Amino acid sequence: MTGWVGWVVASVFLGATAYAVPVDEPTPAKLRERVATLLAAGDVPGALGAATQLVARGAGDDPDDLLLLARTSYYEALRRIGEGEAGGGITDALWFDATDAASRAANLPSGRVSGGTFLGFVLVQRGKFDEAIDALDKVLTEDAAAADALALRGFARSCLGQVDPALVDLDAALARLPDRFEIKVHRARAIAQRSLADGAKELEALASDPGVDDAFAGDVAAILEPRPDLALAVLRKVTERHATPSSVIVLARMLIQAGDPAAATAVLNEAITEQPDNGSLRAWRAEAARRANVFDRGYVDDLCYAARADCDEATWAHSLLNLSVGVFVERNDWESARRMCEVLVGLEERSRVSLANLALTLRNLGRVDEGGALYRELLERWPEDASGWNDYGLLLSGTGRAKDAAEAFSTAAELGNIDATENLGMLRLAAGHTDAARKNFLDVLRRDPSRVRSGAALMRLSLPEGGG
Repeated sequence: MTGWVGWVVASVFLGATAYAVPVDEPTPAKLRERVATLLAAGDVPGALGAATQLVARGAGDDPDDLLLLARTSYYEALRRIGEGEAGGGITDALWFDATDAASRAANLPSGRVSGGTFLGFVLVQRGKFDEAIDALDKVLTEDAAAADALALRGFARSCLGQVDPALVDLDAALARLPDRFEIKVHRARAIAQRSLADGAKELEALASDPGVDDAFAGDVAAILEPRPDLALAVLRKVTERHATPSSVIVLARMLIQAGDPAAATAVLNEAITEQPDNGSLRAWRAEAARRANVFDRGYVDDLCYAARADCDEATWAHSLLNLSVGVFVERNDWESARRMCEVLVGLEERSRVSLANLALTLRNLGRVDEGGALYRELLERWPEDASGWNDYGLLLSGTGRAKDAAEAFSTAAELGNIDATENLGMLRLAAGHTDAARKNFLDVLRRDPSRVRSGAALMRLSLPEGGG
């Protein structure tokens, strides 16, 4: 029975005989391998399940396994936050699990440093700086040279405004880990708490550091937020020496916030020349154009591209696309509106609103066959859409199909659309059906006495023939 570590009883009846069926449960080594494989594949929930099983199998007496559970719980909490689940019981429970597993590891003799350091890290991430400092104090009592613990405690102290002790910790950490760029950033942040100008000098010097990463520009903007002038000066240096899409976007955002969308556009233009397919860059160029009130074809191109791109800004580009259609409709730029609506139809899987808007733009462009086809699709799927029936009636009446238009208006009127009742009245008045038209106008005015169009039509009907 080598390799079989558990049994379940299955009733496999052959005559009156029942057989025990062995279950091959994975060994701890296999579970650790599974966690690593699932994390590499991006399956964080699966990795968390395997890590939970691993710790349960070992009764929680292995600090490395407990740390694996703490890390996967932390990763799953971050994943849920990234998907918009920042609050709620599940995410809170995951934070608790990460903290609890790290704390259990820290209480084991061989896990005091590694477990305590990760516990401090999780507590810092949760903004519990006092608790983090307590946990890291214990680590440093065990190993005074633990550089990661020194760096974390220095950061936590700086977040509590304890600048001098923070700098002592961060300098000690850098003495042991001189190439760790994030520790240098934490040190600059602490210096900026005493003097923003001195902090800016530190950050500007770091712009030439070989360890500069994509997060650095965002760090600069956050640290120097109270002084946009200093932030912009440093960010320009960063983008000169480390011009990545993320650093360019941070600079562009700062320029927009400073009221200079034209400068932001210039910065983005240069980056887009190098990377024309970058949806994030194009989303921010569209935003700069919007802030400058420049609603041109370039704005439409950028926004349509960004909304369909695989980028972090795609969701708000989609929302901005919806909001921007009305701008072009008000300007009677129906061709631009059509292009935007076509993208929205694709993004929204031919939703009712997207189909109605595209049909409207096509109608106003004179492309009545295409518009009519869309209205028929819409009304087949949503026959109760009163506005859709009314708009379809307008398209039909505009092409001289009075009978079909009357049917569409009548359907919309039966569904409660007051505009359709008025439109039906106008159609009947034009055809000489004055009695029917009068009833329509009276119905409209009973519901809304302020309707000028129906009031004027009813007044004409009340005049004697010849207009006297």
